Amino acid sequence: AELREEVLNNLRWLEHTLGARGGPFFLGKGVSVVDAAYAGFLSRCAHNFLFFKGLDIRDPAALPRVAAWFDAMEELPAYQTTKQDANFEQRI
Repeated sequence: AELREEVLNNLRWLEHTLGARGGPFFLGKGVSVVDAAYAGFLSRCAHNFLFFKGLDIRDPAALPRVAAWFDAMEELPAYQTTKQDANFEQRI
C-alpha cells in the first residue's frame, strides 16, 4: 500500500509537470528531448502497471494530462516506430 501511494504521488507530480507549460508535451506544444527521454519509461510503466496492478495511467479521468501526453506521442511517427507493444515486458 505504501509503494502504491508513492507511485500515485509521482504520477500526480507528473500530471502537474505536464500542465506547467501548457502541454501536451513536457515543454509545451512541441515535442522535445524531455519527451523522448520519458517515452520508453512511461510506456513500460503504462503496460506494466495495468497488467500487474490494474492501474491505468492512461485513463483520462484519472490523469488527463498524462493521457493527453500519450495521445500526442501516438501521433508521432518516431514514437510509433520505437514504442514497445503492450505485452513485451510480460513475454520476457
